[in-house]
Amino acid sequence: MPRQALSQLLSGDALSGAALLLVDRSISMSYGFGVTKLELCKEISYKISQKFKNFGVLLFDHIIDEALSIGTHPDVKELENAISQIPARGMTALSAALQRAVDLLSPITDPKRIVLLSDGRLNFSLDGTINECGSKLQDEALVEARRGAENKIKIDCIALGEDSFIWLLNQFSEITGGTTYLPDGNLMEEEPRMTFEVEVHGVPEEMPAGKPTWAKELDSEHLVVASKEAVSAYLEKRAALLINKSSRKMIRAPLFSIEDEVLKTFRERRSSTAESVRRGDAILVDSANRRSLDLKPGDVALLNIF
Repeated sequence: MPRQALSQLLSGDALSGAALLLVDRSISMSYGFGVTKLELCKEISYKISQKFKNFGVLLFDHIIDEALSIGTHPDVKELENAISQIPARGMTALSAALQRAVDLLSPITDPKRIVLLSDGRLNFSLDGTINECGSKLQDEALVEARRGAENKIKIDCIALGEDSFIWLLNQFSEITGGTTYLPDGNLMEEEPRMTFEVEVHGVPEEMPAGKPTWAKELDSEHLVVASKEAVSAYLEKRAALLINKSSRKMIRAPLFSIEDEVLKTFRERRSSTAESVRRGDAILVDSANRRSLDLKPGDVALLNIF
């Protein structure tokens, strides 16, 4: 897969042609470890903009705004004024953002590319349907990527967050001849330090939906509950992939320990399942991650820790 450390893009030569930066400002970008995904997105945008003579900026949640039209913007202050104060809000209409970007770039004859800065957690379809990371949303986003390829538009993706939908972002890049970049280096190009073949279970009722109490502890909306051993290894570099063995779809997965106090009643109520998680034979996976990877409770998946 065409994944590289972001430093390789930032340290390289200036890029010719026109670029459109797609900045994800949806509510999932309000999470992050140490710094939110949205703040990281802004910092990277300032640096990437210096690689292009001509660029523009689209901001998107379930609404798309043109923050800067495609043109020359030599003063980074112009970009800072356009995006520095934007808050995280709303749903993630990724297909609509790609559609708008392709429409804007298609008439341009120079080399052209989309730079997508996002966690890839799409949840708002072109017809207004809400279904977080479901296969229908994935398919319609891939249609827009193919339309970009037909119009000679590359899509480079900056995969933001420890819960980024890395498979989907990789697909955008592969279809269009672009590259997916990881801000935290090339950790996932190495061989995993630990691999678990695990049975998938849903997350328990002890973990409330919506804006859950555990989300801020975990710095993510999404999670995989795993063994203490797996979580200890994960915390060294904070890089893990959950993989569908059949389709090879994969997503970055923040890990949460089965031993956490919030799961005490679950361990008592579902002692057999808890023991399977403790042994490294099972994991608990939230519904959005299961939909992303087309996994059902009872399926077997791979958990790689880097």
